This record gives sequence, structure tokens and C-alpha cells, in this order.
Amino acid sequence: MEIEAKVVLETRGDFDRAVEVFKGEGYTSDTLENYFFDGPNEELAGQGVMFRLRIKSTSAEINIKSHTEIEQGAACRFSETVKLSVEDAREAISKPTLLLPLVPSVQASVASLKYLGGFKTERMTGKAIFASGAVTVKLDEVMYQFGTHYELEIDCGSLPVTDIYEEVMKCLAGNGIKGRMGTRNKFQTFIAGCRASLMAPSSMSM
Repeated sequence: MEIEAKVVLETRGDFDRAVEVFKGEGYTSDTLENYFFDGPNEELAGQGVMFRLRIKSTSAEINIKSHTEIEQGAACRFSETVKLSVEDAREAISKPTLLLPLVPSVQASVASLKYLGGFKTERMTGKAIFASGAVTVKLDEVMYQFGTHYELEIDCGSLPVTDIYEEVMKCLAGNGIKGRMGTRNKFQTFIAGCRASLMAPSSMSM
């Protein structure tokens, strides 16, 4: 199970200031290409399951996330990850059913996969120390087709989410950074943005 505190940063300026506050030694950066799939009749969505293929600079993975709940800025979900090569991942974008044998839990639910669309994320990852303990911090510039969003995610591990969230918000406010509680994950934002733009997800390309 994954537990995260999610904060939406209001502007690019807020994001840049957050980078200055949280970036320290040991931080890494990467470009994440995110591609989403579902069954031909959206069977996975009906089960509350998200199927994502993520390609990084030197690696790739399938992420199956289910029963995501976001409450009071905290995201809680069950997650399954399968590693694969970048070459196999790129081939699967146009032939997504190749991915099914790698994920038996999904193969039992659908006979084939269709591509929904995707987006890119520029991510900086590092560690931060709060009174509650050490956490992993992710600073994300998310580039959707309908606009760019900025987020701060904190992997809370076993630490109290409420305590971490309060400390993060105080830190942001103390540095003049405007942020608000996250109420949706990136996939939900992607789907909502497509609908608001009157664009079917499957009609959008990276």
C-alpha cells in the first residue's frame, strides 16, 4: 500500500520557489512518460483500477493502482509494479495487448487493451527532514495536453500523514509559496481535463 501527501502548487513561480526550498544534495531528476490503458469496454475503470506504462530515461515499468482514495490531501492506494525493458515498453505503446501476460491480475479481467492517452512529468526526487521524520519528496511539473500543472508529493511511509501534511503546508506558507490540498491523482486530473476540453482520452497523443 502507498500513502502520500499531495499538494497542488498554484503557479510556476510557486513551483520554482518550492524547488529552492526542498532541493538539496542527493536530489535526482528524470523525465517520466506516462501511458494509460484500459479494456475495450473500460472494464478496469469500472473496477477502480488504473493501468499505467511508465518509461523513464533508462528503465520502464507497468503500474497497476487500485482503490485510490484521496482525503484531506492524503492518497492511499494498492499498487503492483512490473519491470520491463525500455525497448519492450515502446513497442507496447502501439501493441498494448503485449503487456497483458506480464500482469496476470489484469489478464484475468480483460482480453485486450486499448490506449487512452498520456502525459509527461519532469520529476525531482529527494529527501527532506521534518519534525515527524525523514520523507521522500517529489516535485512534479506535469505536462498535460490541456495545460501544465505543478505538484508536490510526499511519500509518508509509516509516518502520520496528517502531521506531515501540516508541516509541509507550514513550510510552504513560511516561504511565500501558495499551495492547496490535492484532491485528485494525476490520472483523474488527466481524464477530467480531457473531458473539460471535449477531447476523448484515446484521441490524445504524447
